[in-house]
Amino acid sequence: MKFDGEGGIQSSSGNVLNVGTTQQTFGVTGGTYSVGSDCTGTVTLYTDVGRTWFNTIVVVGNGEEYKFLRLQPDAAPVGIIQSGT
Repeated sequence: MKFDGEGGIQSSSGNVLNVGTTQQTFGVTGGTYSVGSDCTGTVTLYTDVGRTWFNTIVVVGNGEEYKFLRLQPDAAPVGIIQSGT
């Protein structure tokens, strides 16, 4: 994904989410993000598979990556937690 430096996320394809032993490929059609001075923030992703994902993040590696935590993702049962880099 490409972050524009001003709170917007550009479209991208070929993103992969590992769910157990299954990989789901999806495109990001856009989104928004915010990051505070403590390197924590939020990311909202709009996807071409009809889901909107809301993530809590921490930026690491001198801004090269972020780690995310998604609680009860869209269309998932209560208690589901997803995380990743």
